[in-house]
Amino acid sequence: MRLRLERRASPISSLLLVTDNDGILRALEFSDHEARMHRLLGVHYGDYWLEKGAAPTSLLKTLNAYFEGDIDALTDVRIATGGTPFQRTVWIALWTVQPGITITYGQLAARLGFT
Repeated sequence: MRLRLERRASPISSLLLVTDNDGILRALEFSDHEARMHRLLGVHYGDYWLEKGAAPTSLLKTLNAYFEGDIDALTDVRIATGGTPFQRTVWIALWTVQPGITITYGQLAARLGFT
């Protein structure tokens, strides 16, 4: 899998933005966790090529809006990830939790039909 990496400053830390050829976010990590990011990319995608490249302008605008206080901005980010089918199901369910809302593991399991 060929992926692009953009290093981007943010108000809280330098970020690593990994996108695919379609501009879909595959990973977002703080720069001090770069080794972990590489390990997880290998776990999720097997062989991958990470090359320097710009993240889509729409993603950068969304992140800027989020850091300027628009907590709903991230709901528009196109994401995809590896992982087992169960992991992907859980991550999709977590993505639907509204910003600022807290749910328990039990509530999440109920949403997924595991209780």
